[in-house]
Amino acid sequence: MGRKKKVTYTLVFLLSLLVKPGSAVGTHFYTATLQELIDGVDFVFIGKVKNVERTFWGYRRATLQVTERIKGESLSEMSVNYGARWYDSQANVSVLITGRRYLFFILEIEGKLQLAGITGPRYYLIEDNDDVLCGDENIPVTECIERGVEIVSERIH
Repeated sequence: MGRKKKVTYTLVFLLSLLVKPGSAVGTHFYTATLQELIDGVDFVFIGKVKNVERTFWGYRRATLQVTERIKGESLSEMSVNYGARWYDSQANVSVLITGRRYLFFILEIEGKLQLAGITGPRYYLIEDNDDVLCGDENIPVTECIERGVEIVSERIH
């Protein structure tokens, strides 16, 4: 075999090592059930986003108007923090749209309210047809509220 062929075959072999498929990394997003979400938080409600802003440290803060309470104190409005500091990645932070309705799960940590139950880059937006991701299934928001109230009342009794 000539020198040119050996060099060519060697280069092709080395390039094929670089082109090989990388190790496959499977990603599975677990979607909690409605009961798991309700059990793990302090507040659950249907609400409307009044305002979204950034804090000094880069966290996002949303002012939420409570329209239908499912669990927690009866507040008409609350401000919650979400996202990461300005120097952390913001890639998977959910986007809350001012004026839209959502199913909110709120956790109180050290006196501050935080969004919980985020599924990747989206949150529990109530669609135009009034469907919402209610735990692990998409159902009408009224049915979701009924299920949530039922879960909360079972915990009280």
